[in-house]
Amino acid sequence: MWGAEGAALDRAHRRELAATSRLVDTTGKQAMNEDRALEQQFLDRAKALTNVAEVFRCSQVTMLICEMVAFGVRAEAKIFEAAYGEPSGQKYWDAHLSEPIRVYTLAHVLSAHLAEQAEQLEWARIAIIRAFRDAAAAGEQWFTGDTTPLLAVKDGQTNFEGLANIKLHPRPAVEWLLSKPKRKHLVPRPFRGFCNLAGNLPMLRFRPGDGRLQRK
Repeated sequence: MWGAEGAALDRAHRRELAATSRLVDTTGKQAMNEDRALEQQFLDRAKALTNVAEVFRCSQVTMLICEMVAFGVRAEAKIFEAAYGEPSGQKYWDAHLSEPIRVYTLAHVLSAHLAEQAEQLEWARIAIIRAFRDAAAAGEQWFTGDTTPLLAVKDGQTNFEGLANIKLHPRPAVEWLLSKPKRKHLVPRPFRGFCNLAGNLPMLRFRPGDGRLQRK
């Protein structure tokens, strides 16, 4: 009697496990499909930027990548491919580095490619701004405008409205970060291949006398 009841219970238990397994599998496939659909939405938006003027396109791509981080989607190479027709991001980085840029803006761009989670965006941005503060304090000459507000940035500060008018030359700024062992991590790994320390770009030297950059 007990043997028959035990066998029946065992069969019922196996059916329950099988049903649970099918449910988990279905849920997993549904989540995967949703992730793919979300990624495709971002790719479609990137594709729509193909013919947009570069002054707008590079910043829009940065915004897309920030949104992707917030949603837990990481597909930078695909975004570059959709927006620029090549997956390396070289055209994107060349655009951002082509002329003086606001300190806050460069920190924002770099942080977008460093963060893996939404909360890391602000942490990375703050760390980069503090690094630029220290560079200004050390007398680096690749800033334009009055750096007093930047020098006044305090540890723990999160409001950087006072930095709106301070710009820097981005290539030497990034090269400076890469040259410092304690700052190198603030430059996204995929981007390092385009920088001088990787041997692909000429080193730039700032000429304080005329405010221009020249190749070494």
